[in-house]
Formats: sequence, C-alpha cells, structure tokens
Amino acid sequence: MRRCRFRETKMARGIFGLILFLAVFFWFAGVVGAGEFAAADAAAPSITLTEVIPGSAGLDRPTDIANAGDGRLFIVEKAGRLRVFDGTSLLAAPFLDISALVKSADSDNSERGMLGLAFHPDYADNGYFYVSYTSEPDGNSRIARYQVDDSNPNLADATSALVILEYDQDQGNHNGGILISALMATCMSLRATAACRAIQRIGLKLTACCWVKYCAST
Repeated sequence: MRRCRFRETKMARGIFGLILFLAVFFWFAGVVGAGEFAAADAAAPSITLTEVIPGSAGLDRPTDIANAGDGRLFIVEKAGRLRVFDGTSLLAAPFLDISALVKSADSDNSERGMLGLAFHPDYADNGYFYVSYTSEPDGNSRIARYQVDDSNPNLADATSALVILEYDQDQGNHNGGILISALMATCMSLRATAACRAIQRIGLKLTACCWVKYCAST
C-alpha cells in the first residue's frame, strides 16, 4: 500500500513538474514572440490606402487592371468592356466594348467573361493591346489583338480584332485569362488543368496548378 502511494505521489509530482515546465516554456515563447512582433511592427513602413475610383463610379465587376505606360489605368469589366481612368476620373465612354462577343451572363458559369488585358511593349508606337475572354456562344477561351483608334487615344478600334489563340473550355470555371506582356511581344495565357480543378474540389485553391500556352503576337 505504501509503495502504491509512493508511486502515485511520485507520478503526481512528475505530472505537476511537466505542467509547470510547459507553462513556463509557453510563457517565455509568448514574451519573445511578442517582442519580435513589436520590433517588426516598429520597423514596418506605414501604408496609407487612398480610394482612387469610388464605388459610385459605376464599375461593373472589374476583373483586371493594366496600364499602357502613360499614366492611365485600363480596367477590365467582366461583361466585355475596357474602361479608362485618366488619373482624375473614370471616363464614361468605354475604351473598348465587345460585350456582344463575351460570354459572361451564365448564372452557372460565373467565372466566364473578359478576364485579362495586356499592352504590347511598343504600344506607344503600334497601339496594339490584347484581351482574353470567354467567347459567345461556345464558351471557348479566346485571346485577340486590338489596336487603338488613330485619332482618339481613349478609344480602341473595335474592327481591328485579330484572334491570336482560341481553345475550348470543358468547364465554366477556372477559365484562366491572365495576360502578361513581355519581351519579344510574347503573350502568356494561364489555363487551369483538370488536376487543378480536382484540387479545388477538395477545398484547396492552388493558382499555381496551371499549364502555360505561348503565342507570338503578330
């Protein structure tokens, strides 16, 4: 009986000592961590956000934004319009309106629409820019080149379309659409694979799970 009590007492002391050790350890870790976070906060620069385009300006589901190197911002609207912010206000007239060509209104396929915009590296000289969108009526992904109007820098020539690349989409979601202007005027389109869609179905959204198609912008 005495041995049993002795063992119980020894075990209780051991458990108490372990609890005390863990309490001190986590307290110390919290103090050190708080100090590190405080130091990081003190060293971090302050960031001030300024509203440039108010919500009341009337943008309709913006999906992308780009600039042509001249101070203006070009905003992609999902329905198929490009809007211009000239540094002061959002212009009422669209830079480009191809909403009749863009499939974006399907309630079951809400990830379709106009999704990407990129300007040619020599845009100042040739006026070329590229848009990526889901096409009517088949739902294909399409990349097309357009050109700015000769007489109005805030208006594109809607008749100048040249389809660079088009491929079918078997799903209404994960249509990709990112366009990146790079050296040699190469446009890059990211399209999600079946594997990426499978991963998304189990709750993990990995945007890096994509394959890449290149096309020379002629």
